[in-house]
Amino acid sequence: MTEGGLKIEPGVELKFRGPFTSIVTSTINLANPASDKKFIFKVKTTAPKRYCVRPNSGVIVEQSSADVAVMLQPFEYDPTEKNRHKFMIQSMEIPVDTEVESVDKLWKEVNSSSLHEYKLKCVFEMPDSATNASSSDRTSEPSSAQYKSTSETPKDLKTDDIDSLREQLETLRNDNKKLQDSELRLRNMAIRDTLKSEVPSNLVERGPSGYSLQTLLIFALIFLVIGFFARSLIK
Repeated sequence: MTEGGLKIEPGVELKFRGPFTSIVTSTINLANPASDKKFIFKVKTTAPKRYCVRPNSGVIVEQSSADVAVMLQPFEYDPTEKNRHKFMIQSMEIPVDTEVESVDKLWKEVNSSSLHEYKLKCVFEMPDSATNASSSDRTSEPSSAQYKSTSETPKDLKTDDIDSLREQLETLRNDNKKLQDSELRLRNMAIRDTLKSEVPSNLVERGPSGYSLQTLLIFALIFLVIGFFARSLIK
């Protein structure tokens, strides 16, 4: 199908064939059949975290083409789940003598009226399966604002997940430290309470030498009696 001067294949659906336990790649071919036109392009999607696109933007010079590899990241396939993923290829004709280094500047200064947009819906297929998940025709068509820029690096797609896991890990570490501090405080309180309850009774039951007070009193009485008899004999 030709859109704004570019010939784009596939025409309607971008198919991904499972199983989806590893990266599955589908290709979009962008061709420029004109001999006097140059185009820039950019690829966007409604599900940027699920795909890696290489290249996700570029230049197509006269009578040339470019293959765009769309890599679907591994996921657990559910044939009953409706797939609403879509891709949009934006293109714009630029002067033939435009330097490639200024393409980024052109995108920043682009006039929306000069943009051409071509949309593809994604289809997930399983081998030997009659049930495939595709974008529902009954769902409303996403607006251009709902399409987000794609990434060329799969690792970048996981940045949000990694940051989230790091935050959860840090929270768990803090909670664990708080629990340890609370446990230490409870232990110290228990030791203090035990000492408070035991020390007074020990002081009552034990004398300085370690004997009970009753034993010391008996010894004292014995010494008094012996002393009394000793004085009587001396007289």
